[in-house]
Amino acid sequence: MINITVYLDGQTKGMGYKYIITKGCTSWRAYRTAKGLKYFLDNFGLKINPAHTQLHDYREIGHGRVITMICDEKIIDDGFGGFWDISEVPKEAKPYYDVVNAEYVQCYILDEGHKVTTYKPNPNAKEVYKPLDYTAMAKLIG
Repeated sequence: MINITVYLDGQTKGMGYKYIITKGCTSWRAYRTAKGLKYFLDNFGLKINPAHTQLHDYREIGHGRVITMICDEKIIDDGFGGFWDISEVPKEAKPYYDVVNAEYVQCYILDEGHKVTTYKPNPNAKEVYKPLDYTAMAKLIG
């Protein structure tokens, strides 16, 4: 299950993120802007289920307002280990940018409707792991 937490009155303490995405019980992604969240949702083909969206008001205890959302169910395969050669990536996969080993790099994603598979370059594969300018990519994605 993919959950999204939106901090309406600021950001997570000490992190600077407004949107936190969890998969299962693990923090999985985080974005500072709505543009970044949209980039994520669009690339993974995810839709927020309005029936599972709630506003929580914690201002009385000093924590602000939070929206929690659940995305419609989809299997996400994050392809651990990474690819070493571009020939390992299916031709139908589309390029997108993601963070691998603390660097933005070009990755690939294959959305088959019920399942999404990501293909990320292995940081030791210098032919395919080509870090991009972090600040420029963060501005581009959000």
